[in-house]
Amino acid sequence: LRSGAKVKICPEIEVVHTHGFRMNTDADALYKRYNYGNGGNYGRFTRRGDLRAGGWFLAREARNFIRALFQVLRGRGLEEVHFSTIRLRGFWYGFKLPPNEGMVNGDQLARLQAGYHAILSRTKD
Repeated sequence: LRSGAKVKICPEIEVVHTHGFRMNTDADALYKRYNYGNGGNYGRFTRRGDLRAGGWFLAREARNFIRALFQVLRGRGLEEVHFSTIRLRGFWYGFKLPPNEGMVNGDQLARLQAGYHAILSRTKD
């Protein structure tokens, strides 16, 4: 949003993944990658100067981590401590990236929009 991209909410859109389902045995690795990537995005946003996003993420993680530690004292919650550390590692990695790494600039955004509109016009025919 801060790059100038516009967002339109369209509840009629539905995404169907046709590449199949993952096995339950793959769920833990997938969840770890999602958590790492989530932290990485916030680290990258913070590196680009969005201190509000970074502050929100770190405050949320501190709260989650402390809450999970209290759960560990009760004999559960170890998994959440693990995932919190994964998100924090992702944050640190994202923060270390060059500021523009993986970001779309205005020209790239315009090209993406033009391609999107070209696809739309072909599907209407």
